[in-house]
Amino acid sequence: DAAPDDFTSSVVLNVTGGPPSPVTISNSIDDICTTTISGVSWTPSIGDPVCGPVSYNVMISPSDGVMMMRINDTSYNFTGLTPGTDYTVSVAGMNMAGVGQSDMMMFRVPTVPEAVPSAVTNLGNTTYRPNMITVTWDAASSPYCGGVLYYEVMISSDEHSNIPNNIVNVTDLSMLTATFSNLMNTTSYSITVEAGNRIGTGEISIVKVTTSSPGSNSDSDSSNAGPIAGGVVGGVAVIGI
Repeated sequence: DAAPDDFTSSVVLNVTGGPPSPVTISNSIDDICTTTISGVSWTPSIGDPVCGPVSYNVMISPSDGVMMMRINDTSYNFTGLTPGTDYTVSVAGMNMAGVGQSDMMMFRVPTVPEAVPSAVTNLGNTTYRPNMITVTWDAASSPYCGGVLYYEVMISSDEHSNIPNNIVNVTDLSMLTATFSNLMNTTSYSITVEAGNRIGTGEISIVKVTTSSPGSNSDSDSSNAGPIAGGVVGGVAVIGI
């Protein structure tokens, strides 16, 4: 009998994968002051390893028409959105087998009123010596944009126009005080304070103080002119002029 022929057999496995699983998206406004950035995120889509890595089709409308992009991350920030406008966002996973089921959500970019802080109050309680002035004030209020973020304090000479103005920027909001040193004796100064937030600065409050003569080490009352129409940053600020 003849020996059986040697042969080599092979088996070919055809594996067919499918598109990625659905995603679930959510939205948050990242910048409540400008309301022009919206953060969209979603749960990762599960894909078939045979069909390669998953990327995402992200679409938003309106956006001067419909804007679509393909990204690899699970979040995206849209910029340049219009306050008071409704937007629709859809996200779907995609791989070599195709596009998975999309998730869709609608959101409105809120309109936040522009509001600068109020004027500071009780600017005064001024302690000064021949060449130094310290001022204090009560906090301003700001209902929008994270509250008051800073106080800008400026001193200027009422008698010598050649002396430049100096500005102290206070960001430690627990220390509502500023000290100016190296001042001229028996000289009148104007000190202004204004509070700021992410929108801008509020009304200016002003106090006028005259430094004492040499040898004097007493405190004195000062007038507080209150807020005037007007227009950034810790601890006890000390500056010499």
